[in-house]
Amino acid sequence: MEKCHNNGGSQEFVLTKSEKEFRHNDLCISTDITGPVGRAVTFINCNSQSHQQWEYVTSNIRPAGNSNLCLDSKNHASIGLTVEICNHSKTQYFKFEIKNIG
Repeated sequence: MEKCHNNGGSQEFVLTKSEKEFRHNDLCISTDITGPVGRAVTFINCNSQSHQQWEYVTSNIRPAGNSNLCLDSKNHASIGLTVEICNHSKTQYFKFEIKNIG
């Protein structure tokens, strides 16, 4: 993770509405929510499986159907993004902007 530079490219992600994929190009953030909390998420090829489905709820990115877990950046320097118990910390706050692609 790096500080936002607003130039797109490697920092441009999409959260798709119908597939609920949090993706960068053909790679989707994936997690095993049956595993222990604090486990790092991975980027793998998008395949529409449930472990790649996410919801954006009040500035939190959550595994679809699981309101207790949130994507978290608190360990980004050591292991990357993780899935943690939601606690409303700023490391669980994510902001999306609507861009007009034309």
